[in-house]
Amino acid sequence: MKASLLSSDTQVQVKSLELINLVCSMSLETSEEIQSLVNEGLTDYIFEVLRISGNLDAIATSAIQALETLSLAFQSFSQHFSLGLEPLLRVLNHSFASAFGTLQKDTLNVICSGIAHRPDVVGASRAEYLVELLKKSFQLYRSVMKDHAVSDTLGFGLSPEGLNATCNTLGTLLRAPSCSRTPSICLTLQECICALTDCISADPIYATHHKGLMSAAYLFQEAYIFSIKQTIPSEQFTALTDFLMTHFHFHMLSIFTTNWNNISDEITANAFFDLVRNILQTGDAIKTRTFARILVSKNWISMAYETMSRFPTGDFKQIAYSTISKMIDRLSSSEEAVQDVMLHLPTDVEGLLLLLEQRNDGDLHLIAAHQAIIAILFTAVEHGDSRFVGSDKLMSSLEQHLLVNASSSMLASPSSAALRHFFLLFIHGHEDVSSQGRFRSRKAENNMVDILQTEYISSFRDYELPMHALKWIMKKEILFPISKDLLLRNLYAGSEDQAIIAQLTKEDDRVTEILMSLFLDVVERHLEDEIGMVATGLASISKGDLNLTKKIHRHGVVSILRRFILLQGMKASESTVTSCVDLLFQQLVFLDETMVAMDEGAWLDIASQAEKLLVSQLDKGKIVRTCSVSLVNLITLIMHKSTKILALKEAASKVYTSSELRETFEQHIANASQKGSVLTTMDINSDEGVTLSASLLFCVLWLRGVSNGTANMLHEGMNDRNERTSSKSINGKRIGSSPRISCQQLCQLLCFCTTPLQILTSSCLVELLSYARANNGKMHGDLAECSLNHLRSVTLILQGTASGGDGLLRKNACICLMRLLEMTSLNMKQKAVRRSPWYKVVAQELLLPLANGQVDVVKTEEIYYSPPILTTILCVSPPNKWLPSVFSSKVLGAVIQNFKNTQYITVETVELFLELLKRGFLEHEQVETLRALYLGVRRKYYRERSVMNGASPTATDKESFAPNPQETVEKMDPGAFMMHLALRDTGDHFVKQHQDAEISKLDNESRLLVQIDEFLQRSDRDME
Repeated sequence: MKASLLSSDTQVQVKSLELINLVCSMSLETSEEIQSLVNEGLTDYIFEVLRISGNLDAIATSAIQALETLSLAFQSFSQHFSLGLEPLLRVLNHSFASAFGTLQKDTLNVICSGIAHRPDVVGASRAEYLVELLKKSFQLYRSVMKDHAVSDTLGFGLSPEGLNATCNTLGTLLRAPSCSRTPSICLTLQECICALTDCISADPIYATHHKGLMSAAYLFQEAYIFSIKQTIPSEQFTALTDFLMTHFHFHMLSIFTTNWNNISDEITANAFFDLVRNILQTGDAIKTRTFARILVSKNWISMAYETMSRFPTGDFKQIAYSTISKMIDRLSSSEEAVQDVMLHLPTDVEGLLLLLEQRNDGDLHLIAAHQAIIAILFTAVEHGDSRFVGSDKLMSSLEQHLLVNASSSMLASPSSAALRHFFLLFIHGHEDVSSQGRFRSRKAENNMVDILQTEYISSFRDYELPMHALKWIMKKEILFPISKDLLLRNLYAGSEDQAIIAQLTKEDDRVTEILMSLFLDVVERHLEDEIGMVATGLASISKGDLNLTKKIHRHGVVSILRRFILLQGMKASESTVTSCVDLLFQQLVFLDETMVAMDEGAWLDIASQAEKLLVSQLDKGKIVRTCSVSLVNLITLIMHKSTKILALKEAASKVYTSSELRETFEQHIANASQKGSVLTTMDINSDEGVTLSASLLFCVLWLRGVSNGTANMLHEGMNDRNERTSSKSINGKRIGSSPRISCQQLCQLLCFCTTPLQILTSSCLVELLSYARANNGKMHGDLAECSLNHLRSVTLILQGTASGGDGLLRKNACICLMRLLEMTSLNMKQKAVRRSPWYKVVAQELLLPLANGQVDVVKTEEIYYSPPILTTILCVSPPNKWLPSVFSSKVLGAVIQNFKNTQYITVETVELFLELLKRGFLEHEQVETLRALYLGVRRKYYRERSVMNGASPTATDKESFAPNPQETVEKMDPGAFMMHLALRDTGDHFVKQHQDAEISKLDNESRLLVQIDEFLQRSDRDME
């Protein structure tokens, strides 16, 4: 036969092929004989005949029939197919011009069989060529079927089987590796699918009775998988995916819905539901969510239940139930879409629950049904379906399912959404049962715990659990590792998740214990990333919350942070150290005597190590890195808090006595002052801006501690615990040399810096001048022997700032000028500065806003510092002719009326009017107005005190005397909080004349009453 096939006589070749067909047809029952013929290379000879024959009309039909029979031995046939693709493509191309449509169908079947087993033999060029031929076939069918049905007897021998063969061949071809590297076929594939859709629409009989819908579903599914599973990014593949989704929506869905009642075979229904499930399962989340909404609007949930009634086999139910569960899962995040789903859920609730209680024994069909039922129940409960919410039967069914299916593949399958939904349903039912004290199954609960332990990583770890689920998990001792992992992930997540953890921590000490155990665990294991995550999360949830801060403090957070700072502070990354230091700062903000007593010297170690860390990070003459700012905030807050918490004195002494640290910051300030006009463009958030602001912040609080004697007392307490001193005469020798920064340097910064840095610089200048006059007003340092011109330049800069500045900048400039007026050791030349009329301008500038009736003085910054500064001017300035013109009757009358209208009464305002009264600037009517106002306050206070049996006024009472518009500073970030302390904590900077030492110890309300009584007594004497 091989020899005859190679004959040059066409008739001999035809007879040989007919003989082969005869032999093969007789050997159909003997597959070994067919395989033997293939192994002998007979297929290779037939391929060669088709390749070289010049008369394909004569031999093609017989040859293809022989190959179709031989292909039944597919394992052997596939090994020889590499030689047959080219000849077969030649025959397929020839079939379009022949009068035998069956030749095309048979050729496609042979090609499809070969490619299915040897997809690697199809190169990229051959794939493109074959797709073009298949497109030609689709278009041929479409052109004929516009006028005739394919089920009719048509020309060219076209048949439904031929169109199906075209679909199958194209679908099989798309699996070939070469196609994934050939995006150019995407557009041709779209044309093929459009032509196929037209064919099905033109012939409903072909669609339902000749496997047309099934072939279309198969091709569509293969095309969709082909479009989304490409490893090479390409616009063509993305466009193909979009086309398929759109085409399915507008054409395939309507075709299936139209022909649904006429579908009589399960295979077709199976193919379509499998296609829909595949799209929902593998597609893009946003696109498939839209697709699922379309399916719901087309009643696919109801259709699925009706189709299961028509085809009640296990295979179809598995696919239908899986499709329903995937559809619901995709829509779970859309409230509106889920409401649409609720309209199509089955009404037979009892039937669903009974099916859920059945043992599945690994039956895939029943497992799929259980998954769909869980999705339905979860959706119903989540959206308040009254048939399920609070249902005893629902909890009973869930427990029964756990008891009989605890080890089933549904509850133990990795990444199972059904498992998550089942767990949340169980927790929901468990809460309801527990709250009403009804019976529940302990064994079912234990089974749920076992499943959670086994499947947590695969199914729950990346899933956001609601608060009641987290609470249930954290109450289980056996789930302690899972609890820690959940807390770690939630602390690292967004603000909503952190809010949940904060709420749980407030409600349950167990959660706090787990948090601290987690923190200690990651610290001991040196897990830097996790340390940073936990520290950042704890700082975030406790920020501004006193109760929560104290709670985590009681559970040892400072001790854990101390361990980290001491053992890993020098080795850990900057970001991790910053996170832990920020958490320490958060604790320090709310620290009190009771809390610090629990820390057993921890703050001393922390301050010491923080100082070492900061010194190691600072580089003189360069910049303060951003990571160092958190350390600057921490050590400066320790200095500040040590003035009120004596237990922090040793910790603060580590900072106060660090000359290297102070000299480094002073050098930064000196370097910045030499830059002149360059400072006008300095951004406070730039490297240089951060360096200067950090340096000024440190110097402000260091100088403040020295000026009020805190630093000296701490130093003496550290060196000699048995000797105490209350002296505040500090000359810098006890804690190091005097500061190297000068007033001139700070004034240069005032001239050129941007506003935020100007304000901080002015605060530093206030502290420096307070330091300079510390010893009974005697000056030392750069002002001790300065020239008159030097002193005048400082005064002029301050005068300009006091007159033209705003808010805090003006206040600080005024305080600085007051400090110069208070100096008692000025030489004769320098005393000329005191005769300057600058304070007349300042007094006018400060008094004007208070007299302006349009200004709400309660909410104006000037109201807090204007009265004490004006009082100081009245007290320290010599008698001048300009005083009556500034404090004129008209202006004072407007001020009094404004204060009366706003009911704003503070110690400072009473002191101002008392000084004005003493100097005779108040008229009789003005005194009477103030007396009536003060008497009303006095009566109200004593009346409320008698009601409370001598108790101090409440916070509400205090606010009625002196409203305080300041925001809650504890909620600020560390940098803003420290700026607030540096810029606004100026309570001791105003001069208060003739104030008894005992009076200064009183609270604000009592001091207010003392001042009111003095005003009333003085006015009584004047009136007499």
